[in-house]
Amino acid sequence: MPVLHYLLLPFSLLYGGVMAVRNFLYDKGLLASRSFPLPVICVGNLAVGGTGKTPHTEYLVEKLTAAHGDSQPRRVAVLSRGYGRRTRGFRAVQQCRSAEECGDEPWQLQRAGRPGLECFVCEDRVAGIEQLCGITQPDVILLDDAYQHRRVHAGLYILLTEHSRLYVDDWVMPAGRLREFTRGARRADVIVVTKCPDDLSEEACEGIRRRLHARPGQPVFFTRFCYGAWQRLFPQHPAASAPDDTAMAPPPPARPARLLALSGIARPRPFQEYLRGQCGTLEVLAFPDHHRFSAADLRRLEACAAGCDAVVTTAKDAARLEKMADSLSAGLREKLYVLPIRVDFLHNSSETFYQIISDYVTENSANRSVD
Repeated sequence: MPVLHYLLLPFSLLYGGVMAVRNFLYDKGLLASRSFPLPVICVGNLAVGGTGKTPHTEYLVEKLTAAHGDSQPRRVAVLSRGYGRRTRGFRAVQQCRSAEECGDEPWQLQRAGRPGLECFVCEDRVAGIEQLCGITQPDVILLDDAYQHRRVHAGLYILLTEHSRLYVDDWVMPAGRLREFTRGARRADVIVVTKCPDDLSEEACEGIRRRLHARPGQPVFFTRFCYGAWQRLFPQHPAASAPDDTAMAPPPPARPARLLALSGIARPRPFQEYLRGQCGTLEVLAFPDHHRFSAADLRRLEACAAGCDAVVTTAKDAARLEKMADSLSAGLREKLYVLPIRVDFLHNSSETFYQIISDYVTENSANRSVD
């Protein structure tokens, strides 16, 4: 390990100790934690960024809002802090004009247009739940990235950890990326190992389960990212008489000679590696997570894209680029594509995972009123 890691360890022990005392006070009821009389599911992690919370939240939204048999689709409210937004307080994402008002991920989720979904942002999750329930009557609330927000006591905690950097191989900030000691994983009802290789064997999965020291009754699932067909970020508007699907222009050649991967996410390597296999030569333009593109950034993007057949970005970055269409040249707009991502559970475990979610929601849906 680098020398800097050891130099930072005392600060990590101090930070981790403060978080441990805080968790102890919540565990013993010495600090108040608010419960709500409706299903509340928390999706989070121990590490800072990069574990795939948004695609997993999208997966839950898709499953929860789907109609089952004669039943009506559930109404799902997603509550997020809205990290990186330029506003404060409670906001309904439907009333926001851009990602800057509500954050990239909530904007991305709401813009997907799934029936039954409403997204909200608020730093104070307790106040956020109270206010959103005054606007809508959800059947279930998903808390995005609220594993350490212990003022709300969720009924079901889903903890994500990245395959390439499990929380047991990490350390508390600033020496590592963890927000608290690994003991915090014991609060989880379900653990999901994300961004796994496609060929991860069941034997390898069992070895990871042992390394994570999952407690009895704490199931561990494994997921990978699957990428869909490229979609134009700025499709041409079809004529009034044309069918709706003409809004989606065809993708670039099946294997472009030169492709530019544009990203502003925490862990862009899987995105880049996938695109590397889709072209002759891959150029990379990577910015920090939640990066706000400046005029200088756009000039750099124009220069990098000039020699490329296409530019592919993530859905999260597309949420920020949409409002900048007028600042991009027509040529760049023609080249810009979005790469959709979905979650796939390994070893046919998706039904088992969702049964846990469905059972919890069903058992806790009798009373949907908020005190």
